[in-house]
Amino acid sequence: MKTYIITDPCYLVNHADHPGVWARYCGMIGEKTNYETTPEADDYLSKALGFRIQTASTGYGDWRNSISGVGVKHSGFFADAGLVCVAEMPTNPAVLADVSALIDVGGVAVFDAEEDISVVFDRSNRRWTIVRIFNRDGEEIITSQESNEEVIF
Repeated sequence: MKTYIITDPCYLVNHADHPGVWARYCGMIGEKTNYETTPEADDYLSKALGFRIQTASTGYGDWRNSISGVGVKHSGFFADAGLVCVAEMPTNPAVLADVSALIDVGGVAVFDAEEDISVVFDRSNRRWTIVRIFNRDGEEIITSQESNEEVIF
């Protein structure tokens, strides 16, 4: 089992430890991609931070959401950079301290799952993103709420 988090990726970049990383990442997903994330931008952020991370636009800007499913420890999460990510729980003490503080206020969802998960950011509604997590057998084990009217904390 491994612990994963869902939050805004901006909360995972400790600027003291990773100067310039956030600015470069944002430059990679700017106007040229219509502010949509790319695999190349995710690879850059994963390598810079030292843990696997997958990102997507929220489709909503500032955002609150919650997850349900197997292995959920903390369900609520939010974003203020208009992005959402699924990442391995960081081990860097500075980032971990930031994440822990955000868990306490509902800013980071936490769940345990197998190491071989698949992440799908469902953008079929361009104004809302649904986070879906699948296990290695293709079963959906975690899902976020499908609209801002369903968010429960």
